Amino acid sequence: MFDGLFGGQPEPIEEGPVTIEFERSKGKQKVTFVVDFGETDLSPHKAATVFKEIVGILRSGLDVSLSKCK
Repeated sequence: MFDGLFGGQPEPIEEGPVTIEFERSKGKQKVTFVVDFGETDLSPHKAATVFKEIVGILRSGLDVSLSKCK
């Protein structure tokens, strides 16, 4: 999947409500994740739980606070 990091750009990945796009940024890789919760059958509570889990991974993996995401 990330072989494109060292050669050509990887193609966007689309599956269900998730889109992942790749582009160069300052000589590194920029990855954009889009989750369209409107395209899921998740309840608002379950969608909020998934969102909180994603934010938790970003906080711990990238050492950011994302304080606006409570």
